[in-house]
Amino acid sequence: MALKLRYPKQIFLLRGNHEDKSVNKYLGFGDECAKRLDEDINAPGSVFSKINEMFEYLPLAAIIADKSTQNKVLCMHGGIGSTVNKIEDIEKIQRPIAVNLGDITTTEQQLLIDILWSDPMESGEDETVGTMSSATGDIAPNVTRDPQGVNNITKFGVGRLEKFLKANAVSMILRSHQVCSEGLDRFAQG
Repeated sequence: MALKLRYPKQIFLLRGNHEDKSVNKYLGFGDECAKRLDEDINAPGSVFSKINEMFEYLPLAAIIADKSTQNKVLCMHGGIGSTVNKIEDIEKIQRPIAVNLGDITTTEQQLLIDILWSDPMESGEDETVGTMSSATGDIAPNVTRDPQGVNNITKFGVGRLEKFLKANAVSMILRSHQVCSEGLDRFAQG
């Protein structure tokens, strides 16, 4: 955040799945604020509350466009999941928006879950076994991220990705949701 303030036209922050109050509370940021700042993290004016409120305003995606080649890269934390079909779907999400893990009752909340939590199918995973058919390609439950199946977190396959890229005139999706032991992983032939 300090770099964004210092270099507002060069640094771009996107929201990820950890920019969420419930995740931050569970994974230690709440405890850190309570201990270091001696604050009640549930108080509306607490640093913890204010930082998480700011997260609700962060952009969910960005497009990097090369005007000379007409190539566009969509940057996002998770992926397209089962519901993101057009870039406009992302643009229509009204911010601020809180994640309602475990209570996904609206199309907007499902889009948010897909953008922040979905992953591509793993290399070598058979995309024809255990997949659910959708209007835009194959998807599968993401049991690693959603073992109880309460948040409808999914994986998306190569076919779904290719249809999305073509429909949106995008050359690739650049995402950051998974640990890459080599620093970079490629999916669907790059």
